[in-house]
Amino acid sequence: MSDIEPQLEPADDEGLITANDAIMAGHCATGVYRWFKEHGFDARKAMREGVKLSEVRAVNDAFGNQVIERTLARRGGN
Repeated sequence: MSDIEPQLEPADDEGLITANDAIMAGHCATGVYRWFKEHGFDARKAMREGVKLSEVRAVNDAFGNQVIERTLARRGGN
């Protein structure tokens, strides 16, 4: 037995929103890239690696909020 506590899954706010999440929410790749760029994200990195959900939530616009809502619903979250 180990005294190490098991790692819990990260809270939703620490999960990632990926370009694929936005595409699955109904947006085109060009629009996703443009949204990342217009909101101050490194668009190329965001397209490759995703962005923290909390950072997308902080933008607080219809595009990001819709992607979060649909992504969490698809993942079985809130």
